[in-house]
Amino acid sequence: MLQKETFDITSQKPILSTSGGTSDARLFAEFGVKTVELGVINDRIHAINERCKLQEVEDLEKIFEKTIKDF
Repeated sequence: MLQKETFDITSQKPILSTSGGTSDARLFAEFGVKTVELGVINDRIHAINERCKLQEVEDLEKIFEKTIKDF
């Protein structure tokens, strides 16, 4: 469901991975716990002048809202 919502709103196919580096989801995944991470493109976060595009935040809001409604 979340994959479809993400694609429908962003036209980007989500990458299914727990190798996000500093991702806390990798810790849960080690124990077989299903995890989902969804956020802004992380090439500009956790660095000097951390930032993201406003469109990325607005898309996240739409994805979360649609997922909750469809759940």
